[in-house]
Parts: sequence; structure tokens; C-alpha cells
Amino acid sequence: LPAAIGALPVAEIFYGMTSKGFHCGDVLREINQKLERILPSDMFCCAAFMEFDFHGGSVSVWNGGLPAGFLLRGGGRRDSLPSRHLPLGVLSPERFSAEVQQYRVDLGDTVLFATDGILEAENSESEMFGDVRLIAALDKASGQNPPLRAVLESINEFTGDQQSSDDLTVV
Repeated sequence: LPAAIGALPVAEIFYGMTSKGFHCGDVLREINQKLERILPSDMFCCAAFMEFDFHGGSVSVWNGGLPAGFLLRGGGRRDSLPSRHLPLGVLSPERFSAEVQQYRVDLGDTVLFATDGILEAENSESEMFGDVRLIAALDKASGQNPPLRAVLESINEFTGDQQSSDDLTVV
């Protein structure tokens, strides 16, 4: 429930501004300003924002507080999309940065992000899934087993029927 407090204003600002053609920096600044104003000081919103230019073959990425995402390319090449910013709602508007990193993309490339719930998911021996297992799952991906499915299968196999205390989100 606490995580849902910021969801409504984030969704309202995101859909309202993107439908009017605002770019990611403008949207991020507006969301940050709203959350910084309304959330208690111990709450924030980890987020990734991606803006795809399909004609120009690029993606702009802003990552604030999420684990590193991945840009998966043909031939098994993998680029990390690390967090370079604090989560939304932490910094005042004057200190907030909406700077994005740009990456060239080709047809068939895949962007994948997972929440910390994936990395911190535990098995029956209280071992965490972690970065190493996530990367191993991505390495198992193929045309028959796309990255999303490979990660979900790997996490399910690892945790078994162990209940998670956090969300297990992969996009």
C-alpha cells in the first residue's frame, strides 16, 4: 500500500504530458516536483523512463534508483543501463537532473529492467537470486526462449514455492 501512494499522481502526470507530446525531461521534472511536494520525506519512487526514437534508431534512458537494466543486442552483446540518478521525489526541483543517456538500437534489440524484488528474491536456503543469476538467465535467452521468459523461468525455478516479500517485476 505505501508504494501505491505516489502511483496516481505519477500516472496522471505521465499520461497527461506524454499525450500532449512533452519529452521525457519535462515529464520527469514535473513528476519529481509533485512527488517531492506530496510524499513524506521517507518515501520516494524508483523509476526508469525510456524514450524510443524508432526512426533514428535510438533510445534515451533515465534510471533513478532501479537496479541496472540491460540493452540486449544480437550476438549476445549486453549493455548495462545503470541508475545514474536518485529516485523521484527525493531532490528539490533545483537539484533534480533529467539528463538521459542515449544508446543506438537496432531491430531485434531488447531492453529489460527488473525491480530489486527480483534480485532480492530468496530460495528456501535464504540465498538471494542476485545479479549473477539474473545475468545467467539472460544468457539462456534465445529465439525460442525470449529474455523475459528466461528470467521468469529462472526466478521461479530458484525460489520454488518460497513466498516473496517484495514485488517481482520484469519489463
